Parts: sequence; C-alpha cells; structure tokens
Amino acid sequence: MQNLIKFQSGRSMIEIISVLAIIGMLSIGGIAGYSKAMEKMNTNKLIEDVAFTLRRINTLYSNQKSFENIDKYVYELNIVQGVHKTEGMQKKLIHALNGEVIVKSIAYNNGCVIVYNGLNQAACSTLTTTDFGINSSGLAYMVVSPTGIIPPRGFPSNLDWGEFRAEDLPLSPAEAVSYCNCDSFYKCGIAWFFKIQ
Repeated sequence: MQNLIKFQSGRSMIEIISVLAIIGMLSIGGIAGYSKAMEKMNTNKLIEDVAFTLRRINTLYSNQKSFENIDKYVYELNIVQGVHKTEGMQKKLIHALNGEVIVKSIAYNNGCVIVYNGLNQAACSTLTTTDFGINSSGLAYMVVSPTGIIPPRGFPSNLDWGEFRAEDLPLSPAEAVSYCNCDSFYKCGIAWFFKIQ
C-alpha cells in the first residue's frame, strides 16, 4: 500500500512538472509574440511620426530663406512628433524605439538634417522603403548608417565606412536590407537632408 501511495505521489509530481513545463513554454511563446507585436506597433508609430515631422518642417520652412535657428525651435515648438523630451543640461528628443532624434541646420542654414538614431534593422528597413511623398518638398537625399549617425564633423561630405547616400527615394527592399545591416550595439541611423528651394 505504501509503495502504491509513493508511486501515485511520484506520478502526480511528474504530471505537475509536465504541466508547469507546458505553461512555461506557452509563456515564453506569448512573451516573444508580445515583443514582436510591440516592436511592430512602435515601428508603425515611428513611420507616422517621421511623416508628420517631415511635413511639418516642410510647412514651417517652405517660404523661408533659411533654416536658421531650427535647432532651437525644434525643442520649443514641438516640430518633431511622437518624442519625449529629456530635461536638464542636454535636452534631447527620444523617439518610440528609444533612439535620439536630432534636427539641425547645415550648409550655412541653407539646409536642414533630420536624424533618427537607435533604429533596429526592421525599423530601418521599413523607414527607408516608405514613400513619405516628400521628394518635391526640398528633400535632397537620405543617408543610412549601419552604425548610427550622430552626425559626425564634416557630415555628410565625409561618409563613414558602410554609410549609404541615396537620392532616389524610397529605397528598394533589397537596398534597404543591404544598407540597414545594423550594428547590434550602435544600431542604425537615418538622416534626411533638406535644402531651401
């Protein structure tokens, strides 16, 4: 009788462990699915935010003679959509995927660059293949960097290794996959360059 009780309790333990293992595997699958869904949602939000920001800059500066002081106004006038702002000495704009957004004037205020850093490969590929309909808005070209763009001194005339400059936008899916081969630490960066028309 005691052996029968030990056998049944041992069998119950095995059944409980099996049930817990199944629950654990389902949980891992659920978490992975949830993470993928959240990443897709954030990428879609990023597309909407970039499209709004590009249109907003085009609207604000379409009749202007220069992009002077856009660096200051971008933070104060909420030109960039979908970002949260950091406070303190270094004010930064952080997008939905937790990378930094930089907007600044270039070329003696005759141009403007909008940089989205900290993008994963999927977000980079999606953004570079999206037609934002901005070619007639003064968009000169786009630079894709697999190691992030901060932008360095001399940029964009001196591209770093692996950076790609495109004037024919949007990129094809094959080009996007090739040029959005992101570094796992730095991730990808995309910069859109505008000029006064």
